[in-house]
Order: sequence, then C-alpha cells, then structure tokens
Amino acid sequence: MADVDVTAGITAAQIAGESAEMDVVAEELAARAKAEAQKHRDGGAFSSSIIVMKARGKRGVTDRLVAATDPLAVPKELGHVIKNEAGGPVLGYVKGQHSMGKAVASMPVVSGG
Repeated sequence: MADVDVTAGITAAQIAGESAEMDVVAEELAARAKAEAQKHRDGGAFSSSIIVMKARGKRGVTDRLVAATDPLAVPKELGHVIKNEAGGPVLGYVKGQHSMGKAVASMPVVSGG
C-alpha cells in the first residue's frame, strides 16, 4: 500500500503561491474590477483604490488579495440604506455596484466556473 504525504497539499499550495501566474491572474482581476467601478458615477475614488496585495496564511501559503482601500468601498460595492439620522426611518436604498463580484464572475479561473 502506498503512503501519502499528509503535507503534500500544503507544499503544492506554497509552490503555487510563489508562481508569477498568481500575480498575472490577480492583476487581471484588479483591472477588471477597476473597469467595472469606472462605469459608475463617482467611480474614480473607488476604482483608483483597488489594489493587489500578497497575503501569507498561517501555513506559509502566499495568496493574492484584491482589495479596495476606499473608506466607502463596502457600501459602494454592496449598497446601503439612506437615512436622515441614525436610528431614523429608512428613506431609500442605494444599490451596490458589485464591481468586485462582477470581475470575479467574469474570470472562470478565479470563480471556478
């Protein structure tokens, strides 16, 4: 019976994490997210805040994180309610841009589709 190294998956992920191809895919994802964000009114601040960072996990696997540093990134991406005051009635809802989500969906290599 064959022995299987229980750390083989982590080792493979560590090797893949150092691959230049990971950088290429992350930069393409960021470019698509920026293009989606620029389609929206006042999308410039959000679009220009989209960056690629390297993130190291606890098992030493390096991954890529496409993120937005705009302080209003979450409500711009996901949407938000409109109120005159905290605790006040909801006056309306602003739909999110979903720029990041659309970028992921457009890349089968990222979305798994």
